[in-house]
Amino acid sequence: MTKTDFFLNLQNGRRQWHQIWRGIDLFGTASPRKPGEMSLRDILYHVAWYEREMVNMIRLRSLAGSPWWDLPVDERNAHILVEGQTISLLQSWRLEEQAFTDLLAELQTLNDEELEDPSFFKDMPSDWIPWQVIASNTYEHYPEHFSGIY
Repeated sequence: MTKTDFFLNLQNGRRQWHQIWRGIDLFGTASPRKPGEMSLRDILYHVAWYEREMVNMIRLRSLAGSPWWDLPVDERNAHILVEGQTISLLQSWRLEEQAFTDLLAELQTLNDEELEDPSFFKDMPSDWIPWQVIASNTYEHYPEHFSGIY
């Protein structure tokens, strides 16, 4: 995966993400539409959390991050959900937009080789591919939440 190709994939994913959010009232409710579902605020905060983790991974060139990574996915996501309960839908939107802006800036610091080679990232398993780690926590992650938005 080249940096150019990665950015194209990221931009396409981001375009879809923004289209899903078109017309949503960001001053509206932070309550889930159905019991047991994540609210719009929850979804934005959740996505922002994962994007911020990728920003830190790239910035530090290390797999070091939140201790929540050591938890099973559902438990990690439950912690993220609780952490985001104190902010509004609009604040979650802004936080996610800022996380993506920071992600773009950090991605600019990578070259093609760093996107492909885990040895550039401290503690990354040798069978992991950095661009795949980033993709799964950004543009490949967005569609998982599309049905909760519209």
